[in-house]
Amino acid sequence: MSSESIEYLDPWWSTADQDVVFHEQFHEQLEREVGPGHVLYQVPVRLIARHDASDDCLFELLDGSGRVAIVHLTWSRTQERLPWPETIICDDLQTFVSDHMLPEHEAWKADEQGQSGLDDPDPFAADAISLQPKEVGKLEYQMCPKCGMKVQSSQCPRDTEWGGLPVFICPNCGADTRQVITTKGIALAIGLFVLILGLAIWWANH
Repeated sequence: MSSESIEYLDPWWSTADQDVVFHEQFHEQLEREVGPGHVLYQVPVRLIARHDASDDCLFELLDGSGRVAIVHLTWSRTQERLPWPETIICDDLQTFVSDHMLPEHEAWKADEQGQSGLDDPDPFAADAISLQPKEVGKLEYQMCPKCGMKVQSSQCPRDTEWGGLPVFICPNCGADTRQVITTKGIALAIGLFVLILGLAIWWANH
């Protein structure tokens, strides 16, 4: 079984139609994160698919073994410590399909059906649903400030910096918006400081 012959099921999708820049971005990020002792260290790979819900990547190992690896990149700017990036090795694509893609597809369908079942015309039922706690790990999105693409917020605990702010990496242009978030935070802090200082001066003069 080859990656080209697989019909990927949601939430998995093939990256075959993506350009060279897209594939190089993920390949370079994997090489950046993987260090000595990791199962993929210095192993040639190529990206063949991605997972929309968890943001995982599927890499084909080009060592002649026929294996594939499900990798959750952390998008760190430096080499990670073991066991990150988290990696699951499948003996072949058929194992990936039977053990991962098919069960995840069934779970995805069940989740989609569950969400569609929430469309209750009864306003009291809708109010009751709105009062329930939000689902843990629910995906959130923001717009990439560079190319305007909708970017998924990372839910991985390893994907946080700057005091726990989530890391957003645009899969289209590779823009890292942590600097944007940090700049906004600094500007807000300065604005609050100036406001408090002004109020203190006014109070002292009155």
